[in-house]
Amino acid sequence: MQFVVRSVELVYQKPAVLDDILDISANLTKLSKVSFEMQQNIFRDGDLLVEAKVKIACISNDVKRPLAFPEEIHQTLKKYVC
Repeated sequence: MQFVVRSVELVYQKPAVLDDILDISANLTKLSKVSFEMQQNIFRDGDLLVEAKVKIACISNDVKRPLAFPEEIHQTLKKYVC
């Protein structure tokens, strides 16, 4: 079993520069049997710089096809869906 990035949507609000101290939040927003979606935000001093929607899929090691999460992993992820 592997986790792979299926897609990423980025919205850049403001630039960051070298040596900025950034805060990054990540929230699990959707969960299915074979994938999940996260909303990630990047902040500098409370100002939103970047919004990202990341879709992650679970695939088999051998044939690289979608694979359902093992039940234990699915139940654990379910606890964190916002």
